[in-house]
Amino acid sequence: MFRDKKRLNQIFYIFLNICLALALTIQFKRPKYNLYSGGLAWLRDIVMNLRQSLKNTSFYSSVLLGVFLIVNKKIDEKKKDRLVMMPYIAFLIAMVWLLGKSFSIDNTLYSIHSTAGQWLKSLIFVCGITYFFNQFGYLTFLFFSSNSAWLKGFSKISENWNNHTFLFSFFTLLLCWIPHILINYPGSMCWDAWNQIAAFFGVINFTSHHPPAHTWLIGSFVKLGLTLGNTEWGLFAIVLLQSIIFAAILAYVFITMKKLQTPRWLIVTTWLIAVISPIYTTYIETILKDVIYSYMFLLFMIELVYIIFDGGGNIGRVYAI
Repeated sequence: MFRDKKRLNQIFYIFLNICLALALTIQFKRPKYNLYSGGLAWLRDIVMNLRQSLKNTSFYSSVLLGVFLIVNKKIDEKKKDRLVMMPYIAFLIAMVWLLGKSFSIDNTLYSIHSTAGQWLKSLIFVCGITYFFNQFGYLTFLFFSSNSAWLKGFSKISENWNNHTFLFSFFTLLLCWIPHILINYPGSMCWDAWNQIAAFFGVINFTSHHPPAHTWLIGSFVKLGLTLGNTEWGLFAIVLLQSIIFAAILAYVFITMKKLQTPRWLIVTTWLIAVISPIYTTYIETILKDVIYSYMFLLFMIELVYIIFDGGGNIGRVYAI
């Protein structure tokens, strides 16, 4: 009986990891094919739906499955305390994601239940995402546990953080942003940036709608690219400059958080948001006057913190890198 239970647990473990790999890669929108009628029409619909939905993603699903089987096994081995509410919270998040997935297609819930194939994909999605957030919750708990052995492996990282906060933050941020920057080479632009370039080259007149200094900056880099033989190089140089400025300002933020004795979990969360959130990563590669303005406004807020606290002698300004 014990062997049967162990085997069932293994099968269930593999099933959850398959659901997770499919939830992150399968095409949720119903693919185009003719619906069947007659006996076992629902089964044929499921087969056709899954076949078409995995046409371009089966390789990535297989790779992710292998990764998840290894990673989740490690997480399960470290589990000691049972987090009773975690599965329920994870399930609630998964249901919200499922609704959002359907609304993102046609602003209805039709994609969730339109056919038998869609019902099955909805079930797979909920199971996979629930499992994902359940494991993520346990991983977070293990990582921030005061007695966690996981933290011992990060002693070198912690040492570099404490001794070289600015440089460590600056270079780790840039390292994490590089793939996103390269994928979006040379960068994204909107009509504002095009008008600024046009103003710089005299095609249209300068206006107060665009900051003259920023217009000159963009135009100068584009002109440099033209001189070198490729305007894309000039545009890419702007993106690199923005990334360096933003990484430096965020590193300054981390120094300030350290001086204010901010909890480590909040520092780590802030860093994760900076390297994962689309709001950050998309802004980095977008050539727009609002981007550098936002960076400078963040710098202004940090300086305001120093003005307030230095007045009471509570923290000292640290420029050491």
